[in-house]
Amino acid sequence: MRIRFICLSNSRKLAGRCVAGLRLDSDEWIRPVSQDSEGTLLQRHYVLDDGNEAAPLDVIEVHVSQHRPKPYQPENWVLEDKQWKLIKRFNPREACMLLRRVLVRGPELFGNTNDRVPLSGLQAEPIPRSLALIEPTDVSWRIDTSMRGKRQTRALFSLNRTRYDLAVTDPVWEHRLRSPDFGVHPREAANVAPRDVLLFTISLGGPFQGQCYKLTAGIVLVPES
Repeated sequence: MRIRFICLSNSRKLAGRCVAGLRLDSDEWIRPVSQDSEGTLLQRHYVLDDGNEAAPLDVIEVHVSQHRPKPYQPENWVLEDKQWKLIKRFNPREACMLLRRVLVRGPELFGNTNDRVPLSGLQAEPIPRSLALIEPTDVSWRIDTSMRGKRQTRALFSLNRTRYDLAVTDPVWEHRLRSPDFGVHPREAANVAPRDVLLFTISLGGPFQGQCYKLTAGIVLVPES
């Protein structure tokens, strides 16, 4: 089956990537996954026919063979072995106008306001979606050390007056924030102007020590007009 979607994240996952976006034939999310047990995408999967990696605001055509939902990721579709096709690239301001209709207002993300969801609860009652597009406020960044002992970029933000602190897995934005030292930094540290709009794609990651953590998987910057 052929599906076209607007890419809203191409994030790190294990030794590869996880791509997700909104289908053009509906307002439903899709997360194309590989045949392996974790569904991790390798470079041969997410490089488009123009030679570039799939990026937020690309409209992409993929071929999928079957829907493979998991209790913590119901949007997973298994890819066929065909190269992804670039259909168009949205201008950020044009895309923002289209995407505002699907924004999640919060304050809850995936059923609670924590930074994680217990796997046991998801197995007992699978969630209807594990991806959300938000327009956060009061954004800042924190450079810290991950549970695996590596440098980690985190996004601090508010959603409907509720504060979140989530790891950033968007490699482009990790690179933008490669220079700041450990600690908390204003949003301008990522070269974001005061009136720029930021849209975050929040994803629920796979299980880790009995928890599924919420991740800032994709960031779209809409420049001030």
